[in-house]
Amino acid sequence: METTRPLGRGGIEVSAVGFGCWAIGGEEQAADGQPLGWGRVDDEESVRAVRRAPDLGVTFFDTADAYGAGHSERVLGRALGKRRADAVVATKWGNCALAWLWARSPRAVPIPGFRSVAQAQENAGALEKGALTDAQLTEVDRLLGR
Repeated sequence: METTRPLGRGGIEVSAVGFGCWAIGGEEQAADGQPLGWGRVDDEESVRAVRRAPDLGVTFFDTADAYGAGHSERVLGRALGKRRADAVVATKWGNCALAWLWARSPRAVPIPGFRSVAQAQENAGALEKGALTDAQLTEVDRLLGR
């Protein structure tokens, strides 16, 4: 079995098995009080799991602003600490993208967890990567061969 795989066409190698971070986002509530997200999660247990993953060969971590309204990104950033340089982190601005799409939709749809673009910037900062620049966003198409 292969232990690594290429990520796109940019020469980045990632572990064949990634670490999905939705669950470490924990619980969240919609504006109407309805429960969202994964439910109660012990942050220290999440940190231990993230810190163990590289020892098992995991270099790829998938997270998003929608996972606990950014809580997943903050826990992941704290857990990786000095090992951040050895990890490939895929994050998404899912709620932001949905807000953009739904703003152009004929229907109004509430977006659970979305607070602001500033929140998305703060979440990305927790990963010590900051937001993508315009040049980096343009580079995404090139890496995907578009």
